[in-house]
Amino acid sequence: MRLGQYLPDGYEWDHDFVPIQEGDLWGRPDGTAQFRTRMAIPAELDGQAVHLEFLTGAEVIVYRDGKPLDGIDPNRTSMLLAPQAQGGETMDLLFEAYTRSVPDDMRNPLTRAFRGCVQHFRSPALLTVDEDALALKYDLEVLTSMAFGASVDEDLATYHLKRLEHVLTLFPLYDCPTDELMEAVPAIREYLRDELFGADSPYGPRDWSELRSASSDAFPPWARMVACHLSWAERFNTLRSPFLTLSSNADE
Repeated sequence: MRLGQYLPDGYEWDHDFVPIQEGDLWGRPDGTAQFRTRMAIPAELDGQAVHLEFLTGAEVIVYRDGKPLDGIDPNRTSMLLAPQAQGGETMDLLFEAYTRSVPDDMRNPLTRAFRGCVQHFRSPALLTVDEDALALKYDLEVLTSMAFGASVDEDLATYHLKRLEHVLTLFPLYDCPTDELMEAVPAIREYLRDELFGADSPYGPRDWSELRSASSDAFPPWARMVACHLSWAERFNTLRSPFLTLSSNADE
């Protein structure tokens, strides 16, 4: 790591790169820090979409092999590093982090402890996404929106609220081990498919693509709303989110 400041004429560094360890202090008001490391993709992540997580209260630009790749900040602590990683491939990473003259906001609980001008260093980590858990997350967002949406028809909201209440009984206890939580995911998704998205009820099943493209009043408002929510859910399922199943330090 090296610490400095960006001035009108360019960077002015306090020192050259020096080693930094987990928990070391770094940063200063209105300062810039650069971290560099060489890392290798673990063999067990071969062929997977690999994400990079860096917990910090700073605003960070991430460079891979000298080229800017993406950004990380207190509200977005991970980014896609390799859509289809190759086990054993190496890459040089550079993190350029800016710390403000006042502490960053506290919206993300993951980085509340790291915010401020001077922070404790947290080693980056490699992450993978559990696609079933991510899909369940978006299914539940749709269900919650339909149960509590301010403009949702009352009968429709009640219908979905009852199913949401049952879903809560399918989850293990809040502080259960991660493996126990992941084991419950398939059963919860199956319930949602059978009782909600594919249910033989006044609210399903339907040809949602037909609903989305319909321009007449042939379908009731609740049906068009469900179609809209499902459309967004499908879009979200093409994105990535830190539903994490594996982590290893980048420098290992």
